[in-house]
Amino acid sequence: MLSGWKLPLTLAFAVLVVLAFGASCNGFFVDPTLTSLAITPATPTISAHAPGNTQQFSAVGVFNDGSSGSTPVSWSSSEATTVASINSSTGLATAIAAGTTTITATSTKLPTITATTTLTVVQEVLLGK
Repeated sequence: MLSGWKLPLTLAFAVLVVLAFGASCNGFFVDPTLTSLAITPATPTISAHAPGNTQQFSAVGVFNDGSSGSTPVSWSSSEATTVASINSSTGLATAIAAGTTTITATSTKLPTITATTTLTVVQEVLLGK
């Protein structure tokens, strides 16, 4: 009589083992959480005239497990129409005129996490020979 119950009991036990294993691994493969951003280079200066009138920025994320690495961000410039514009997806800033602007990187996953730096654009004086 018990032989007829062995297969269903074995299957039920196997299902319980798989569920227990799956539940125990739930926290093991969790992605680390972004805690802060850093922008490089810090406080660069570029010329208002080509060549040299662009600056490539990059953002590095710091995570709650102590690791760091790239993370998706959106870029902005506080003086985008007067001092320097920045491509919101690539982080390439282009000078417009002399002045300073605040460059901001905002996490696209956690928009409350941002980092800023100051970009200075200088007017070069060309001296004739």
